Amino acid sequence: RKFTMKVELRNRKIFVDSNAFIYFLTGQANDLTCEIFNMAALGQTKVITSTRVVDEVLFKLICLEASRKFGFTSNIPKKLRESKEKVKSLSYVYDVLFQFMEDINAQVLTVDTSVIAKSKKVIDTYGLFGNDAITVTLMKSRNLKYILTADKDFSVVSDIVVINPL
Repeated sequence: RKFTMKVELRNRKIFVDSNAFIYFLTGQANDLTCEIFNMAALGQTKVITSTRVVDEVLFKLICLEASRKFGFTSNIPKKLRESKEKVKSLSYVYDVLFQFMEDINAQVLTVDTSVIAKSKKVIDTYGLFGNDAITVTLMKSRNLKYILTADKDFSVVSDIVVINPL
């Protein structure tokens, strides 16, 4: 019997990486990603992320919006630091992201120093570092099997299933 990913992912918990949020919110995500977020909004699956991911998404969305709105093509963070008024005019990006996260009932896991310290085991085992190591640490601590990400680095973790958002 052939199952669609929608059936296989119903009632699952899926960790969402920053690039998946960005691809979805900028209209670049594939149909499966749209289905996952729709199922989450309907309570048919659970999406989970972290404070580190949310921070990264906000930073990237602000930069993308600054590029679109002001025509910036390079050194966007530097240009924004030089114009506080432009930064203020982009604060609606926060509203968009937080409303979306509320709509999909996203659970946001806190990254504290104990999580960061525990991520050393992921570094030693898989050679992942930074936010990838933190993400794997959070996933393993909550027995999460699925991650929605375009980051191929997670494929080295044998007990994690990577779902590509593109």
